[in-house]
Amino acid sequence: MKKFYLTLSIVFLFCCAHSQQFSLNDLVGYTAYTPSRFENSIAKKGYRNAGYNNEVEGQAYTWHNRKHVEDSSEKTIFKWDKEDKATIAYQTTSQEEFTRLSEELKEEGYHYAAGAKLELYQKGNITITPVKKEEDGKAVYSFNIERKALPKAKDIQFAEDFLQLTSHEFLASVFGEANVKSDRFYFSEKEVNRCSVLYPNTSMQVIFIWNDEQNLRNPAFLLIGGQLQSQSSLSYHKQIEQNVWQSRQGIYSGMTLRELERLNGKPLAIHGWQSDQPGVVAEKNNGTINFKELNLVLNCLDCNEDRYYSKNQMLNSGDVLREGRRVYVSTIILLPQKP
Repeated sequence: MKKFYLTLSIVFLFCCAHSQQFSLNDLVGYTAYTPSRFENSIAKKGYRNAGYNNEVEGQAYTWHNRKHVEDSSEKTIFKWDKEDKATIAYQTTSQEEFTRLSEELKEEGYHYAAGAKLELYQKGNITITPVKKEEDGKAVYSFNIERKALPKAKDIQFAEDFLQLTSHEFLASVFGEANVKSDRFYFSEKEVNRCSVLYPNTSMQVIFIWNDEQNLRNPAFLLIGGQLQSQSSLSYHKQIEQNVWQSRQGIYSGMTLRELERLNGKPLAIHGWQSDQPGVVAEKNNGTINFKELNLVLNCLDCNEDRYYSKNQMLNSGDVLREGRRVYVSTIILLPQKP
């Protein structure tokens, strides 16, 4: 009988210890839980509420599980819910647990860039960042897991709607991997940036220039229309139809300068075509168009005189139109909002 109770107690202890363990899929799954379901689930694993944070946007709460055995690990789980994303941050002092979760991460087929400065794993709308650091003289290991709420492809109606897709993986998740290509964009012969191209060499093409080139995320800006020098387009010689994407402000590639000036309600200042910003509409323009959200690059079919190609010449749209020049919007440059 004593052996029976001894065996039962060992099984009980093993089950309890196992119940306090999280798998990677557990942690990822928690990002989709409602607050009450999340609290009930981790409470069953022995975690206790360590308080709510009302100073951050959305709902944020921390739970911890600290055992009273000297050699046991300390664990904390944090959940933060915002309108467009949910975050789980799991922290442990157990190197063994960190190694196990890291192995699970690689087995689950997440994409990552080997040798990147920031170790980042991406799949669909999930982004995971493993972190190792020192706190109070001891090693602390954590996993930051973010679930992004992504729109459906049919919900992308205007050019600005693309700004919510902040990584190559998000693009592929919404539009399908076959419609998104990792590429290189040539600003010049020497200046090249990794980019992603949605619907390459079609009338629906959009080019995403990334700040984080290694992980293909965090857009610097987006390009729509024009003669865009991506690597795949250099060898493409067929005619591409006019780009179909239109700005929420009513601007589209191919729009004439006269239409653009009418939309703005006032004449526009334009950098000369031989300046540092050839054909770019100046940001500081009065009128109804918000040039802090986008830049426009104009092209001219018959501006051959030197005054149009002076390096320092700022042109006035009214003067250009009075001279009968054929000027149109070539490229729309979308600018992400600064945090």
